Amino acid sequence: MAGQSKRVDSIVLPAYPILADRNLTQYFRALTTNLQWWADQSQQAIDNGLVPYQSISIGVTVTNGAIGQIETFALPLPAGTKYSVIVTPHWSTAVWVSPTSVASFTVNFTASPSATSTMDLLVYFSQLLP
Repeated sequence: MAGQSKRVDSIVLPAYPILADRNLTQYFRALTTNLQWWADQSQQAIDNGLVPYQSISIGVTVTNGAIGQIETFALPLPAGTKYSVIVTPHWSTAVWVSPTSVASFTVNFTASPSATSTMDLLVYFSQLLP
């Protein structure tokens, strides 16, 4: 049988549907949006001669039923320091930060987590220290 090709039967693999985890998709969409916003703000600060400092906290615990949480700095910042906070919760909710001080800030939620959850925080200076 020299010079003849051998016949190979095709193999049909079973197809399995891929189910998307909606919460995971929303989390990565929010994280990507927040990181892009932070990168844009950082680039603008660098272009203006500012050197942003950042502090990242991953997996900060939020208890179920919480509609807000106070986050404190290990050491208070110097008076007059201006900073911004990016929050990415690990459940479906809108967030905002208020008020900010040199010692702490409050993260507010429109919907509390149904079970103990976590959030990621990114704190960065929006002005050089005085």
